[in-house]
Amino acid sequence: MSNYLERSQQALEGFPRRWLTDRGLTTSTISKYLLGWDDQRKAIVIPYLNALGDVRKLRYRNFEGSPKYIWGSDGEKGAHLFHVKATRKPKLWMTEGEFDAMILAQMGFPSVAVPGSKLFKAEWKYLFAYCEQLTVVFDPDESGTEGAQRVSGILGPMVNQFKMVKLPTGQDVSDLYKNDRALLEGLVK
Repeated sequence: MSNYLERSQQALEGFPRRWLTDRGLTTSTISKYLLGWDDQRKAIVIPYLNALGDVRKLRYRNFEGSPKYIWGSDGEKGAHLFHVKATRKPKLWMTEGEFDAMILAQMGFPSVAVPGSKLFKAEWKYLFAYCEQLTVVFDPDESGTEGAQRVSGILGPMVNQFKMVKLPTGQDVSDLYKNDRALLEGLVK
């Protein structure tokens, strides 16, 4: 697995790197999260690591065909939280999607991501034992609102402070980061 990740990181040039930087990700963030490129799949490689830093799953941001996101060879969806190591922080942000979590973390807000608004698993609640304050920043659509409410029902009773952020219609974290960084920071603080 590590050889595959090393090769995919080396292959992350041209279009895929520009796509990531156009979303607002810095070179440092791209490296930190071990993002890469799988030329055969025509997809960005998004490693899901466990708390020890070992690869648990691979997810791909597909650029040819659909669906837009695909899982590794076993196809299991929602295998884990993205950047689960951050759950050890007392203040934590949760997004709908890996790139949004990377953006918030890049801004100084420790973040995890669910791989889709409806994919938070109740059994993950034990991961939030150290969390005192949780801010959920899901997409501003019906699915995102329903997903955030579900997370609230599961984790709200466990944390001292629970907050759901409502983003402007039609803009996720990455969009708002590019369009109005100050507004994004004000909303998620």
